[in-house]
Amino acid sequence: MYSSRRKAFTLIELLVVISIIALLIAILLPALNQSRESAKRIRCASNESQLLRAVHVFVTDSNGTLPSVEPGGGGPLYPNDTYAAYRDTVTANGKMLPWALGKLVEASYLSDYHALYCPSQDGNPDNRWSVMAYPLPWGSQAVSGWVRSSFMLYPYEVSARAPRIDNIPTRSVMSVEVSIRQTVFSHDYRYNLGLPDGSVGLADGRQAFVGIPDVTLALDWVNYRIVRDRLLATR
Repeated sequence: MYSSRRKAFTLIELLVVISIIALLIAILLPALNQSRESAKRIRCASNESQLLRAVHVFVTDSNGTLPSVEPGGGGPLYPNDTYAAYRDTVTANGKMLPWALGKLVEASYLSDYHALYCPSQDGNPDNRWSVMAYPLPWGSQAVSGWVRSSFMLYPYEVSARAPRIDNIPTRSVMSVEVSIRQTVFSHDYRYNLGLPDGSVGLADGRQAFVGIPDVTLALDWVNYRIVRDRLLATR
């Protein structure tokens, strides 16, 4: 009488299968991560494009005048002022006062505040005060005193920043992802950078910080100007 018995996998065969699966994962995972980052980079560029469109509509309604950085109409004292959206230095009815980027939201030139944020910046320490870190409405819960964007808007010191868009050179930085220090969070050391014509493209930041002291550029216009111009050169 014939009898059949089901053959089981041997230990060696199982190890071979597991090894093959592990190898496939090791091959595919970087490609998957790269694809995810590519999607985030595209979303980031789209958000920055929305921001620049909002600036241009604001300018059209304001006879060519750009939205001022500070609430009182002043320009940025430090590079990190250029990505401020709100600050609670002075409050009105318990609400933080909008800076340039916040003004675009408050006046409905920018309909979605998520456009102030880069989805690749979740782990960036410079975004610990970002618009995504605090719930709306922004107010006293922003214990740092700041609510910030992922983008720096026309990052020029007071003496150099033109109050009107027609005074800004065609080949200049209109907006850039936060670049007060070199960081992998900006799309593997690359930064979305916007021009006055509203176009947005990647700038290579891997060489932009060469020779710059390894300290924050948040308060340093001299070295930040070098970094900004190097980023523009690679755009």
